[in-house]
Amino acid sequence: MSKTLHLLQSLALATTLQFAASRAQQPAATTVGATGANDPSVQNALAAIANDFMVAWQKQDMATISNILAPDFLFVGPHGVKTRTYTLNVLTHCTLGNFTLQDFQMRQTSADSAILLYALERDIIDAALVSYLEGDGSTWKAKPGVARTKEDIIASAGSRYTYSANTMAYDEAIESGAERLALVGMSCQSSVPPVMNQRRAGKAGRRMALNIGLLCSKTFDDAIFEELLEAKYGLKRAEIKKMNIKGRLQIWMHDGRYVEVPLKECHAFTREGCKMCPDFAAEHADISTGGIGAFNDWTLTIVRTDIGRELMDGLIRDGWIETRPGDDDPGAIALMHKLSTRSRKRWPEFAIDAPRVVPAPAAPAAS
Repeated sequence: MSKTLHLLQSLALATTLQFAASRAQQPAATTVGATGANDPSVQNALAAIANDFMVAWQKQDMATISNILAPDFLFVGPHGVKTRTYTLNVLTHCTLGNFTLQDFQMRQTSADSAILLYALERDIIDAALVSYLEGDGSTWKAKPGVARTKEDIIASAGSRYTYSANTMAYDEAIESGAERLALVGMSCQSSVPPVMNQRRAGKAGRRMALNIGLLCSKTFDDAIFEELLEAKYGLKRAEIKKMNIKGRLQIWMHDGRYVEVPLKECHAFTREGCKMCPDFAAEHADISTGGIGAFNDWTLTIVRTDIGRELMDGLIRDGWIETRPGDDDPGAIALMHKLSTRSRKRWPEFAIDAPRVVPAPAAPAAS
């Protein structure tokens, strides 16, 4: 076996261990030598997936390789965070000779997690207010928490569609000694730091060093799991591996099944407060992110403040992320404006008018 092929097989082992451990219902490890990797069931599942990976690579079947790596995986290595697109390009061009097995950790994470990893690495923040899943994650109940390390940030990654009031983790973060905090939250939460600053809330407001907002049209009541997903589709919450919303509720199961649920069936489970929210696009955040548009591998990212611009410039300059212009996906931009306008109309008539107002389009630049 050639050196390149051997390294590719090592990459396959490292990148698929997360899947194998998950399927064997064992704690996931980050490298082959880590705890849990020697369990026979993990090894068997790992070998099967690694074999599929190698067959796909030999055929240059990028669709299968893409499916194995999953649409929202990032490469977390000694030189920073790279997107899945970068990793696929590496595989295509066989330029793995400078890496070892221990260099690779393929973890399911997201754009906001990559931003947090960078901010923590560059000593911009001490901790982040995020959400986690309770217990082993099988209940799919989200709860507020504090991320103080890279491992914490990676553990907090992933989408959940029941509510978590991440700002409630503030006291825990301060008690741990953190002074510079990042907040990751939906628009209702990302409005908190600028409101505190505007109203001169003092030290509490100044501690919010970074505000990352998530594009969000609604969250669901916990009853959606039993009353819709299990009752109609036979999907038990403990057997769900991953969820996403992209025009429909997408659900991946631990047994390999993939199910799509029309969003109109989910509307009845929308939380009451979300029905009056005027802010789809987290317009008060430093950076807003969301998985809308035509490209599954990319996250729409809107930079809104100087803090956000400085951070994104650093991420790009230091090679932590790849970017492409929003003009590459005009449909995503149009959808964001459409959903933002629609959300403004949800603001109740009995409240003040300002949040309902849709800003006029910017005048075209002079030629």
